Amino acid sequence: MTARKLVTVNKDDLFRPRVQEVGIVQIDGVGAFKIRPLTRAQALEVQELREVSLLDAENLLISYGLVDPALTQEEVQRWAENAPAGDLAAVSMGIGRISGMMPDSGKGATKSTAG
Repeated sequence: MTARKLVTVNKDDLFRPRVQEVGIVQIDGVGAFKIRPLTRAQALEVQELREVSLLDAENLLISYGLVDPALTQEEVQRWAENAPAGDLAAVSMGIGRISGMMPDSGKGATKSTAG
């Protein structure tokens, strides 16, 4: 049996951004959105804001996780004011899922403790 060589973590690698675009959300009649998972810090910020304002938390989540088109939090709010609720819900759920923030994600930044 061959022993696998243990490779320790390089500190510089810990601080290098590793979040990359990993998903596409398609909305009929609108188009495709490229999304990426949130970092741990971003996920916690969104969760903290959720206690104050669900609307602001969703706008922040989308602004962090949307790669193309990239939108600011204010632009997400503008989109929300002009689009069906399902459009933003599809994008935010996609970002939440790949970030590990949904109960059915099975991994990642945060897990639901609701049982």
